[in-house]
Parts: sequence; structure tokens; C-alpha cells
Amino acid sequence: MVPRIPHPWCPDAYPYEVLEGTGITPQSSHVEVLDVSLELQAADKMSPEVRRAWDRVRTPMERLVTDFFLYHPELSVPDEFVRQAWRDFLNENAD
Repeated sequence: MVPRIPHPWCPDAYPYEVLEGTGITPQSSHVEVLDVSLELQAADKMSPEVRRAWDRVRTPMERLVTDFFLYHPELSVPDEFVRQAWRDFLNENAD
């Protein structure tokens, strides 16, 4: 699963972790997310936990909030990230 930033705004199980067996990922289209609910209901797998997770990704606004926790601020400054990766590489290969 994609690593995320833990935060009290997302206190329940992370939706993509709950929906992991359904094929729903952050890259899934909105139509795929909506369609999976029908599949889950038909298979009698729409438990309250799965329903809460699905509700967190079924509307664009809720999904944006959920996906926000996939954003890693340390990667937001690409030049600094590259410099740190280069320093780490040099330190590992200093022999």
C-alpha cells in the first residue's frame, strides 16, 4: 500500500487499506470507485467498515481530503530532495 502521513483528520482505517482487495487505489478513476460499490453489494461484502471507507473516496471532495495524506512535504522541494539523495548516495559509497 502507498505510504501515507498519519493524521487525526483521518482517524479511522485508511480507506485505500480497507478497499485494498477491491482494486481501488489512488490511481482508480471516479467511475471505478462508484462501480465497485455495486460489486461489493452483490458479493455481500459491503460491511459498515467498507462502507465508511468507500464513502471517503466516492465523492471528489472527500477523496481529495483522503488523498491529501499521500502527499509527502519532504518531496515537494525536488532540488533539495535530489541533493539529499546525492549526499546519501555518496555517504553509502564512501569507501
